[in-house]
This record gives sequence, C-alpha cells and structure tokens, in this order.
Amino acid sequence: MPDNSCLFSDLPDDLVMHALSSPEYWDNIENLALTNRRYAESVRNSGALWNDLYRRYFPQEYAEQDYSDKHPPTYKALMQTRARHFFTKIERPGPAGFNRFSSLPLIRYIEIPAGKTPADEVYQSNEKTILLLHLFSAAYRGDEVAFFKAKKALSQIDASLVNLNKSFVQNTAHSILQALYHGMPGTQWPAGTGQAHILNRLFNEVTPALFSQLPVPDEEKQIALEMLYAKLPEEALDRLISTHQSDTLHAKKTAWYAEYKKIEQKEQDKINEKISHHFELAAMLGCTPLVRYFLQKKREGKLAGWDPLEIDIPGPVETYNILTFAALNRDAALATTLLKEMSGEEQEKIFKSTEDKKHPIYIALLHRDIPTLAALLKNTSDALRQQLITRNYEYLINPLFFIIKYTPSLLLEAFLKSITPAQRQMLFNLNAYGLNVFHTALTLSHIEKALILLTLSSPEQCYSHFTNINLARKNNVLHTAAKIDRRGGLLENLFGFITREQYRALFDQKNEKGKTPYELALKKRSLNFAIKILELASPEQQQRFLTLTDEGGNNLLHLAAEKNRDDIIRRLFKILSPPQQENLLMQPVTRYFSNFKFTALTLAVENVASSAIDIILKLTTPHIREQLLTRVDQHGHTLLERIKYIMGPPFQQRYELFSDTRRLIEHWMEITKVQINAAESDTTPAVTAQLPHSPRLFKPTHENNDSNEGSPSPRFLRPASP
Repeated sequence: MPDNSCLFSDLPDDLVMHALSSPEYWDNIENLALTNRRYAESVRNSGALWNDLYRRYFPQEYAEQDYSDKHPPTYKALMQTRARHFFTKIERPGPAGFNRFSSLPLIRYIEIPAGKTPADEVYQSNEKTILLLHLFSAAYRGDEVAFFKAKKALSQIDASLVNLNKSFVQNTAHSILQALYHGMPGTQWPAGTGQAHILNRLFNEVTPALFSQLPVPDEEKQIALEMLYAKLPEEALDRLISTHQSDTLHAKKTAWYAEYKKIEQKEQDKINEKISHHFELAAMLGCTPLVRYFLQKKREGKLAGWDPLEIDIPGPVETYNILTFAALNRDAALATTLLKEMSGEEQEKIFKSTEDKKHPIYIALLHRDIPTLAALLKNTSDALRQQLITRNYEYLINPLFFIIKYTPSLLLEAFLKSITPAQRQMLFNLNAYGLNVFHTALTLSHIEKALILLTLSSPEQCYSHFTNINLARKNNVLHTAAKIDRRGGLLENLFGFITREQYRALFDQKNEKGKTPYELALKKRSLNFAIKILELASPEQQQRFLTLTDEGGNNLLHLAAEKNRDDIIRRLFKILSPPQQENLLMQPVTRYFSNFKFTALTLAVENVASSAIDIILKLTTPHIREQLLTRVDQHGHTLLERIKYIMGPPFQQRYELFSDTRRLIEHWMEITKVQINAAESDTTPAVTAQLPHSPRLFKPTHENNDSNEGSPSPRFLRPASP
C-alpha cells in the first residue's frame, strides 16, 4: 500500500508557514523575514492576510487586544490566533495500517456570517482565499461533502476558480487534482478512500478545460485522465488501449505517449521546484523533522528526479549547499540528519564537490563549532572520514593542526574522539613545518591540548610524542616544554605517560646548541620543570645537574631564593644531602650591578623574599645557619640584622639561633660598636645606622619573577619594629 502521509511539498506557502510555525519556529520565521529578501514578502503577505482575517471574523477579540492598523499584532500573535481560530488537528483511523493525516494542520471551514452574502464587499475580499484553502484542505482530507460544498460556493463567486487543474493560490504550483493524487509519481489513494470518491465524481464532471494540455480526441478523455493522474506505466497503457479495440488509439499511441511524457516532465519539474522551495525553507528555519521527512521520501524512491544536493541555499553573501548551510548556521542537528539520510555515494559527492572556503569541515573549524564538527565526522564512513581529516583546506592546513593552533581545547577533544585510534596515529605522525602536532601544541604554549593528545594516545604513541624531534631546532619534547613552563606545573602533568627510564634518557639529550632540558629550564626560569627533572633523575644525573648554572652563574637554589619560591627550596632540600646543601648555600654568584658575591640567602634578603628566608633557616643545620647569618651584604650589613627587620623580633627563638649565649652577646656588641662609630663619623660610612631605611632593604623583585601564588608581593612587606 502506498505511503499516504502528508507531504508538505503539496501545501501552499502560507500552509507550510503554519506547519513550520509551531512555537519553536516563530522567532525563526521573523528573523528569516528580516535577513532574507526572498522570504520577506512571503512572511509579510502571510501576516497581512491573517491579520485581516483575524480583524474581520473576530473583531471583539481583536479590539480587546488593542490592535489597530498602526499597531497590528506581531507575527507570533498572529500564529497563535491562527492556530486557535482557523486551524484544527484531526486524528482518525483509516483502513488497516493506514493512519490518515495524523497531526495535519487543517483549515476549519468558516461559514458565511448570517445576513451576509458572498457579494458583500466586507466578505468578498477574502472569501475566495478561504474557500480555495478549504477546497484544498477538503481534497487532502478526502472530505467529499466539504469538497463539493466549497466547489459550489467558488462557482457562485467566480467560475474560473473551479479549474481544478490550475494553481489555485497565488505563488503556488499545485492544483486540487495534485492534492487528490498527492502530486507524487506512482502515488495513488487506496480504493474506498474519500479521495477516490471525489475523483470518481470529478471523472463524471469532466470538462474540456481539464484536458486542454493534451492533444487527444474527446473520446479518449477518460484514458488520458487516468493515465495523466494515475501515472500509469506504458505496459498498463497498452492493456488499457487493447480493451477499447480502437485502431485510432493504436495508431496514435506512440505520438500520444511521447506528448504525455513531455507533460509529465513539466509536472515533475513543477513538483521538484516546489519540493526544493519548501526543503530550503525548512532548512533555513531549522526544521529538522521536515528535512528528515523529505530525505526519507527521497531514499524510499517517492521523490524520483529530485536531488537535495543540487539545491543552493542563499547565505549572507553567497549560496551554499545544504550541508555547508548547516555548518554555517552551527546547526549540528541538521548536519546529523542530512548525513544519516544520505547514502555513502551522496556523502562523498557533497564533500568532494565543495570548494575549500565553502567546505562544511572548514566552516565548522572557522566557527570553533564543536557539535557540528563532531556531527560531520561521526556520521561519515571510515574511508570518507580519513579523507576529510587529512585534507589540506585553506592555507594548506589539515583539521588537526588547525584545531591545535586556533581553537579551544574542547574542540580538539571532540575531534579526536570522533575518529578511530588508527586515524589518530596517522594524524600524530604528520608534520607541518618540521613540527608534529604534539610539538606544535607545546610550542604555542597550549598545555591543555598537549595533555589531551597524551590522554587519547596509546603508550606507544605517547613515547613517540616524547621522542619526536623538532626537525628545525633538534629539540625533543622536554626542550620545548622547558621554554614555556614558567607558569609552573607543566612537566608534572606530563609525567606518568612513559616510564622513568624513558624520561631519564630524554634528560641527557642535547639540542642543536648543546643544551639539556635542565639547562634550558634554568635559562627560562622554569623552576617547576627543573625541580621535577631533579626528582626523577638518577643519582648520577642529580650530581651532574646540580653543578649546572644558567648564563649568569645561578644555580637552582639561587633562582628559587630570588623568586621567593619556598616550595622549590623545600623539594630541593629533600633531594640534597647535608654536604650538598652546604655547597649550594655557600656557592656565590655575581650580579651585573655589583661585584659583590651573593649567596642564596643574600639574594633572598635583597629581594625581601620572606618565605625563602624562612624555609632556608628552618631546613639548614645550626652550623650552616650561623655561617650564613654572620655574612654581610653588599652594603656591609650583617644578614642577621637585615633578617631581624624582615622577620620580626621572634626570629631568634623561631630558628633557635646562637645557642651559646656568650657568643650571641659578643656578636651583638660588635654590631653596636660598628653602628656607634658610624654615627660619630662625619662621612657617610659603608654601614648605615638606620637599617630600616636602607635603600636595598625593600628592593622589589624582578619583573620576570616566577609566579608564586599565595605569597605576598615584596613591595607590600614592611620591617617589624625594632
């Protein structure tokens, strides 16, 4: 039994507008009218028609809403009124397995008001439209009584309107007969339905005008009618002709059938044009169910000759195919529907025939549209997906490199999850400008993307990421990471993907300048990176790395003390033995502004790095602590006196300084004597008596100071009262 569900392609524009005008699409229709000239007039005319009908037939309600010519109802209000007063929905069971017109919007017939005639001016202006719509609706429903009642009323107004083979509404290419036959090739109503009864009565009322298109004799009208509207195949026509035993018909059969084919093609072209029109409208309004309906009918063979891939939908500047339009509108649901209903050949055709700048994948990438990109890739075959992800679009860049460089991390994750592990491996091995995708992510400081690549990689792929060499500068991944880890924590997140032995092998690799990752970390002040390398290095590597410094001679402890990184110092001291601690604490370094030899503690004091001072004094042995505190800074101040003003009076008890009371008293007497001599001198001594006002006491940290969240800025520190 043929499928007789409602085909929206048969409906006139304003009926389709209503069908698409459920609440979720009302705003879309108004926006479409504002942004697209092609539909602006249609929406405007539709609104004007239903505003006029609303005002004429429901004047009291119209007045209660304070509507007027200057303040007409909005399109949304008209749609609500239209659904409430002019349309109804019916669901009635038909023959077995046939549910007729479920949820089809229908015109409710409006009776002519009492005391009025069709000739009255107040009613005549819209009576034709109402009756035509009602005639069409009745034909579609198979309501024989209502159909002929409307037909008779139309004959009284204008006999020319009753031409059932002519378009009955302006801008509509469909006739009443096409409504009765659904207008589709090979589709007929089952015997016994209302449509069949209407057709039988119409066959008995055949007029010459109905066959004006066919060059056949009058006695052949019945055959022509059945052939034209029942879409009989040629074999059926032969059988039909043989039953009449007419030599004339046999003689004219060939020419007559050829002429019939021309007429049939014209009708088919009109049908295809109307289907394309409503298919395009449904896509522009985001009506995914209607788009799916058309595509399903196409797949079932009900829309032969109609190709949705050839439809060009107008965009802001150019026209686009349906799939590109979905990507342009960020409509993942529409893209999913289109791809699911297309065959593999159709998918390949639409993807391959689209130029780069209009390609759906490229549009989704430009818009950073995660759902649409995932929909485009998930609903294609593996072979086609592989072609899409390896294709170089505009600017010679494939999707993975584009995502790494320009889009959010979520898009990368969605993209990688939409392809197979084998396809990921293939993309990971690609190189652009000497960099694979992992190096690209790290070079651009996209830490989250680098971690996503590792998380979605197999152990073998992870090792391949780490051992891959930057072809331009001979850097391995750790060299690249060392340059961007100043914000802290990158390497710690990168660990756990390969074994410790594999990491240790990478620690000793040198780039083209002969630098190891640890040396680059010191140079770039990537302290988190450097300390993590020390923690995971072998004892032999630790011993060797501790002797390395940056270009200024700073070891890791110098940098951590200067930057007030107490967390780095704490982790470093856990690694070091007491002799190694003493060696690092006593190791001096010069600064460009002075020839003075700075130790780590001296640098901490100079930069008022209270947290670094605190942790150094806590973790060192009393012997080393006393040696450090008795040293003087570049101004001749002892570190003990400087720290007193930084840390406050309780510092002696806090760090258990100078357990020998005699030595402590002698030390303080020496300091006092120096201060008295300086005060009595006429010249400015090297040691300033008023230590709290020392210009070096509150020196701010350098601008390139490594961040230490939670620690107060040195510029806000004030010395404690003596």
